[in-house]
Amino acid sequence: MNLTLKQITALVKGQLKGNESLIITGAAGLDAAGPEDISFLRDPGRIDDLTASKAGAVFVSPEVSGTLNSGENFIEVKNPMAAFSTVLAVISREKNPPRMGFHPKAEISSKAKMGKNVWVGPFATIEEDAEIGDGAIIESHVYVGARTKIGKDTRIYPNAVIREDIQIGQRCIIHAGAVIGSDGFGFYFEEGKHNKIPQVGNVIVEDDVEIGACSTIDRAMLGTTRIGRGTKI
Repeated sequence: MNLTLKQITALVKGQLKGNESLIITGAAGLDAAGPEDISFLRDPGRIDDLTASKAGAVFVSPEVSGTLNSGENFIEVKNPMAAFSTVLAVISREKNPPRMGFHPKAEISSKAKMGKNVWVGPFATIEEDAEIGDGAIIESHVYVGARTKIGKDTRIYPNAVIREDIQIGQRCIIHAGAVIGSDGFGFYFEEGKHNKIPQVGNVIVEDDVEIGACSTIDRAMLGTTRIGRGTKI
């Protein structure tokens, strides 16, 4: 990252007090930040930490900005954590620029429907009649089952398994090793043994959901296991 405070202020729609030409190249916590880093103060009770910080600039709330010296560089915003997150997103995009296309070692069924600007990584598998939405990112070794639908701008990290007949919404993030749509614990006991009940339901993951690494979400025996919009697991 290489942005002036003026550019960062415009990006977060804040109010700058300080040197608008100062160049910021990184982001860090108050205790670790240096002269070219931007940081944030979320808790007004930590003013002493702000005073001791070597950060080049700091996001602060209106409650805090009135207590600071005129010689300091700070950007007044309604939510310092949200503004800092915006800067971290810029850094993340630079470190991980978007990719598009299909890796030659990916296995994609000729019957799958692929959207625009999609990336499918090496050794990923997309089964027949699966649908991958525009801008989706399918990383290496991901399995997407038959008739499964992946929404627009959703990202699925390596080694995740999305079984057949699953629906994943838009802008979802599914981290490495997650398994969605395995059989639920469906058995009945008869004649001295547990007998399997076929699990013919599905899983629907609504928009803006994030599912952590190695999480498992089982399909319903009948009907749907539903993960509501905006859920974080």
